[in-house]
Amino acid sequence: MPFCNGDVFIIIFFIMKRKYYVFALVFLTIFAGCAKDGGIGPAGPNGPQGIAGVNGPAGVPGPTGPRGPTGPAGPKGATGVPGTVTAIYSDWKVATNDFFDNVSQPGVDIWHVPVPEITASVLSGGLVVVYCKSDGTTINTFPFETHYGVTGALVFMEWTADATPGNIVLTMTYTNLYEFDRDNTHISITYRYLIIPGNIVHSMGSINIKNYTQVKEALHLPD
Repeated sequence: MPFCNGDVFIIIFFIMKRKYYVFALVFLTIFAGCAKDGGIGPAGPNGPQGIAGVNGPAGVPGPTGPRGPTGPAGPKGATGVPGTVTAIYSDWKVATNDFFDNVSQPGVDIWHVPVPEITASVLSGGLVVVYCKSDGTTINTFPFETHYGVTGALVFMEWTADATPGNIVLTMTYTNLYEFDRDNTHISITYRYLIIPGNIVHSMGSINIKNYTQVKEALHLPD
């Protein structure tokens, strides 16, 4: 066991009497060993970081957050290439085959126009439209009404068009012709028919089929 307390004085006495300095060194060593513990020293530097552990399981997804504000509109895209139009149209024609009835009813002119492209499927899902230049310039869409003056009065005419498979019948009726000379009331008619299949009808959107200018631009019809 180390020497402490009273033992220290015995050693000091021994040292002073004998004056052996070598034992003084032994005394200091023993005294230092019997001294009380000192205070806690400063913390040492941090050690290296350990290896990352294995990821735990994913948690339950949280609720969907509120919808954010609408972003600004993107730039307008380039104009696409015009699609192929399969509508069928005639040239502007002057009707020559007419029948005038001045016996059983007021005057009636009838034109029979053979059109083999008009099929049952066209009539069930598409459109057959007939346009007329009644005065040579104004374009009307059948059915429509017109009038003209005779000896200070007006003669009214009703125009209709009926399509059947392979045929169009154009009819012009003089609604009050009995008041005038019916033998000299024949007029010519310039017409154009247009056959529009069902798939094109649905793609035409808000185009007014009675507006010939809109239809002409949409289907790229020639003059």
